[in-house]
Amino acid sequence: MRFTPLYALAVLAAVLLPAFAMTSCGEAETVEVPVEVTREVPVEVIKEVKVPVEVVVEKEIIKEVPVQVVVEKEIVKEVPVEVVVEKEVIKEVPVEVVKEVIKEVPVEVVKEVVKEVPVEVVKEVEVPVEVVKEVVVEVVVTATPTPTTPAGAQPQPQPQPSTGAVRLVAAYYTTCGLKTDGTAVCWGHDGHGQASPPENEKLASLVPVRSNFFCGLRSDGTAVCWGNNEDGRASPPLNEQFTSLSGGEAHGCGLRPDGTAVCWGNNEDGRASPPGGSFSAISAGYSFTCGLRAAGAAVCWGKNDFGQTEAPGNEAFAAINAGRAHTCGLRADGQAVCWGRNTEGQTDPPAGKLTTISVGDFHTCGLRTDGQAVCWGWNSSGQASAPPGKVFVSISSGSFHTCGLQPDSLVLCWGGNEYGESNPRGLN
Repeated sequence: MRFTPLYALAVLAAVLLPAFAMTSCGEAETVEVPVEVTREVPVEVIKEVKVPVEVVVEKEIIKEVPVQVVVEKEIVKEVPVEVVVEKEVIKEVPVEVVKEVIKEVPVEVVKEVVKEVPVEVVKEVEVPVEVVKEVVVEVVVTATPTPTTPAGAQPQPQPQPSTGAVRLVAAYYTTCGLKTDGTAVCWGHDGHGQASPPENEKLASLVPVRSNFFCGLRSDGTAVCWGNNEDGRASPPLNEQFTSLSGGEAHGCGLRPDGTAVCWGNNEDGRASPPGGSFSAISAGYSFTCGLRAAGAAVCWGKNDFGQTEAPGNEAFAAINAGRAHTCGLRADGQAVCWGRNTEGQTDPPAGKLTTISVGDFHTCGLRTDGQAVCWGWNSSGQASAPPGKVFVSISSGSFHTCGLQPDSLVLCWGGNEYGESNPRGLN
């Protein structure tokens, strides 16, 4: 017999009418709704009969009902969260429905859902900060090359926001972002292929660099680099595993799992010749490198024309960051200590506790305990003018720009934008 909407309506009505009949007490009777009936009946018939939401849920028909039926009947909005999650409907339902559902999803579920739901949805539904912090990690933006901004230049346009990156690295007028799926996307200057990351690579992290090449670490600890490979700067040792990596202007350094350092590329002034022993952290500056010993003592090597490798011997640091010609460390109490070139006040940190610090070419930025940014040093392009009232979970400084990651995953950059390096794109 030919299956028509009229026939389907009759079949469905025959099954469901008892459910709508009222007993003498005025209560609806329970009815068994065969899954195959609901699955085969056309959408327009389902809408006409108006199957009660509670019946559909109790019979768990949601896992069999076509998505368009679920949406048109607005069942998802009333289905218990645990049902939606278990049936994985949230991955198929349109964004506007997800916005209503995700508000009620438990934190532990959101951690998984955030990876599948577009970032703009996560922001609009106000996913708790503590969840975002676990899903979105630090922003890392490093210095660009020798300053070319004319003296007296005015600050560039207002901060440029974007969303979707979990990590950022900026260098030589190019910026790269790492998406939640591990793929890298880059924008800005591409003169050496630095804005063209490998297409089929899934990275666990992006590496801070200070020139026109980029690197990333795979989940197995091996490194991959792209862009300018002069002097072998973009050719890390094959088959080496690293726990961290950092790139300078023409060299790179990494830490093996045992804490020993290995460097490659240009070795002028000994920048790529690390001392023996193990380190807990490493940071490559423009033409020098610094590392932290296990007890927090800073050790630096390479070019020392401004005292950038003369680390204070009586200090213990929890973190270290090297820039163009100056270095800053954070004590365990959050106080910053800087040394090296100070032509623009870049090594004169303000008093007070910082949770993180990032050194650019001629300016430095850090985050206060309340998440607000504070910057000092050269401000030719507005790179040291952090947006007031904004809260960040991480911050990093380039030559003429600075970027910060907000708790809602919004990336905000300010300062120079000559090649669009402060306008993140392709991250959603």
